[in-house]
Amino acid sequence: MANLKYADRMITDVGYEATHIMKVDENRLKDFFSVDCTWFWSSNPNQIVDGTRTSEGNQVIGLVGANREDPFSLAGEMTVWVDGEKNVLDKSSLIFVPAGVPFGPIQINHMEHPICYTSISVRPDPSAKERDPSLPRYTIISETKEKAITPPPNATSKGARILHIEDDMAKDAFYVDFVWLYEGYGGAPMGVHDHEWEELIAMTGCDPEHPYDVGGKFSIDLEGETYPIEKSTLVCIPAHTMHCPWKFIDIQKPTLAFTASPSGLYYSSEKDEW
Repeated sequence: MANLKYADRMITDVGYEATHIMKVDENRLKDFFSVDCTWFWSSNPNQIVDGTRTSEGNQVIGLVGANREDPFSLAGEMTVWVDGEKNVLDKSSLIFVPAGVPFGPIQINHMEHPICYTSISVRPDPSAKERDPSLPRYTIISETKEKAITPPPNATSKGARILHIEDDMAKDAFYVDFVWLYEGYGGAPMGVHDHEWEELIAMTGCDPEHPYDVGGKFSIDLEGETYPIEKSTLVCIPAHTMHCPWKFIDIQKPTLAFTASPSGLYYSSEKDEW
């Protein structure tokens, strides 16, 4: 058919390949915030992949490229409209979108490696004050702030900390953190602890041949119970629930891990400090 005059007029797909990996919202968990995660594997040039929406709650949108040689790159280029403004991105980015600000559409201009598209939206706070109109209508973060992390003893895991956002980086934003795990074993540096608010711990593999498999074996303890993780998973931890250790038992393939909570800054009752 490629040699036929009108072969390009025979449309049999949507112009891109993607897998909708994970989603949670109030219809699944009444006491948790909304999370939606999709992998884009390939795309025709200048392809619109999502429309415009306005959320009643604050949102953080994550766009993360999967090029291990340059983990901070988007491994392509995307155009994202926020509040009617056009933004062309070529780095992995977190976009803070306050409640009531239109987000989208999203266009993939070109891509060389998979791109993870994650939307995190916290529940509206009825007691919150009206947002200061002098603040930016939205904020795009493409460089994370430094954060001292001591790896667990005997850990061999290799990875890269990609993106981070909190209230001190974008006023009224909430905590979100993205990390690539590439190989080895180890675990998250925090010990057993709890919070006054709910927390998300998420892991997803990036193999288009096995899109729902996480890249190895992991586990998380909740109230002393150990939950093995071998599939891409959103761990939705209720408030006041003791959790961890979070173990990286065998990282076999690149795994994207991200955490989030509705708190402005990350807080652990273990140390009773910010």
